[in-house]
Amino acid sequence: MLSTENNVECPHTSFGPHWANAADMGQHDKITGYVCGGCMRMFTVEEREELLATEATRLAWMKEQPSADAPHPSGAAESPPSAS
Repeated sequence: MLSTENNVECPHTSFGPHWANAADMGQHDKITGYVCGGCMRMFTVEEREELLATEATRLAWMKEQPSADAPHPSGAAESPPSAS
């Protein structure tokens, strides 16, 4: 997965088709790749198929990860290291 500026991993779950030629637009068999709507990364047709096949597993794993703004597990807020 790709990390974005905010250190949040993109789940790559929203794809838009890409065609090499304007004349091919709308023709499913002429799609040359897909652009992720979250991070704008380009994927091949095969890569997209692999991502779609593992989407449920990847999303479940991401849901289990604590978010950056979740409370600290101990209940206490983490304080930044002091400068000595």
